[in-house]
Amino acid sequence: MSLNSRIQLGDNYSSWEDMNYSFYWEGIIFIKGVPSGVDSIKKFSNIMAEMGIEKACRFLSGVFFLVIQNKTDDRYYSLVDNSGLFQAFYSNTHISTSFLKLVQIENLKVDDLNKRSVVEFIHCGYIFFNRTFFKSINKIDGTQILSLSQERLSVLTKEIPDIFCEVEQEPFLTIFEKIAASLRNQNISLDLTGGMDTRLLAVVFNHFGLEFETAVSGVEGHPDVDISCIVAKKLGCKHSVTYHSIENLDEDIEESFNICDGLMDILEYLRLLQHQRNRANRKIDLMISGVGGEIFKDFFWVQDFPFYNKKHANIERLFNLRIRPIAPKHSYFSNEYVKRSKGFRNDFLRDLAFLLQNTNTKTYDNIFFKCRWKERAGRFTTNNNKILKCYTPFLDIDLVRIAVNLPRRKRLKDGFHRRIIALLNPDVAKLRTSRRGYIGIIRYSFFLRDIIKYFTVMGRRLINIFFPHSPDNPEIYRRVKESKVSQRYTEFLHDSRILNKEIDITCIDDEFLGRFVTLAKLVEVISDKAL
Repeated sequence: MSLNSRIQLGDNYSSWEDMNYSFYWEGIIFIKGVPSGVDSIKKFSNIMAEMGIEKACRFLSGVFFLVIQNKTDDRYYSLVDNSGLFQAFYSNTHISTSFLKLVQIENLKVDDLNKRSVVEFIHCGYIFFNRTFFKSINKIDGTQILSLSQERLSVLTKEIPDIFCEVEQEPFLTIFEKIAASLRNQNISLDLTGGMDTRLLAVVFNHFGLEFETAVSGVEGHPDVDISCIVAKKLGCKHSVTYHSIENLDEDIEESFNICDGLMDILEYLRLLQHQRNRANRKIDLMISGVGGEIFKDFFWVQDFPFYNKKHANIERLFNLRIRPIAPKHSYFSNEYVKRSKGFRNDFLRDLAFLLQNTNTKTYDNIFFKCRWKERAGRFTTNNNKILKCYTPFLDIDLVRIAVNLPRRKRLKDGFHRRIIALLNPDVAKLRTSRRGYIGIIRYSFFLRDIIKYFTVMGRRLINIFFPHSPDNPEIYRRVKESKVSQRYTEFLHDSRILNKEIDITCIDDEFLGRFVTLAKLVEVISDKAL
């Protein structure tokens, strides 16, 4: 849908207007404590009229793209949620919730690809820092408001406190009580795996009387599937399981590419694509994800254990363990890209340096929220929103601010999660998690056996980075390599001078296969070719 010739919305948008403004939005939007959607937009309109759009934006929650038309001067304001999770895009002249649509509008071709972004995508599976595959198209940041008049596009800044500002804030459970009140008008499916993050969400929302089903996706026998069934039964929730199938792989790859907007490994999203479809078939309005719950733990600090809260942050080690744990072979790339690939690590570290704080733990929290999960969670959430609305409470900026300002001891060993779950539902707190043996509440001082146990768990965590127990069907990669179109993927990548002429796509390691397939599909689109 086009609001005017310069702003493009997707098909699943909502709208409301009063005498002064027209509002158009995609995704879930609300003011905490006010029903989501139109009721919250009405209140926001009053707040905006009173204090201006830059200040009023801090009251909005959810994962959304919002366009506001000022009827007085016909100026349009475009913005995303304050955490910057909903991915929308802009060029010098246009704004769109579809990257591929904007590429088409700007008539961009293979020769316009940004080599740095192509290399980053292969190394990491994502493109960070609000960039895309083209220098002329960027993602809208959560701190920005794009102001579009007939003459030009300009950028305003939201007046939102930084996550490390210790502003007066409501308690964790009070915020969740208000979120639950805002979401009662939705038919909800809540992710429930074998981990602590989704269990905490389920227990808290259950405590505040929010009605929801629980759901999980994976392969038969995976701990997330088995344990989630036990937890759901204890909570008294209807529980749905989507078993990952590759029966219609070719069709799913096509749909996954379009939903991912060409900006994510399309093989990585296939399982969740099926999961979201099944939810939509059950007439679900909103899915709630536990992604980002690690911000309430020491998850992103563990590579420095036990030297927390020190002045020096080892962002090199963080990069190697958390952002790019496995590097692709430089020989995958053509000569035009090899130098970029070899220099990628240093290029990325220079970008991370802009997020340094005065302690290592603050630096890692900052990178977690403003870089790693902003992109990873943002892309998954935006994908999901193309099928049905998706919300990630733990990455709500008000809750992130609570997390990063907690005393360190409260975030050790899942301590924050365990205290809340045990407080609200002691029976569920006793159930095992997918990380077996990791039990008990942290003491204010370590005993020897506690230190040994802690190092054991940290070791398991770091091992899981390199050898994860994936819930995806492992046959995907073999099927793709054996498919009839794999040779065509190779030809596209050779013709675009991305892939080394001596390399066939079937020779690429599974870790990077989906990324090259995604690039091949992107080249197909911008070259007007057909597979």
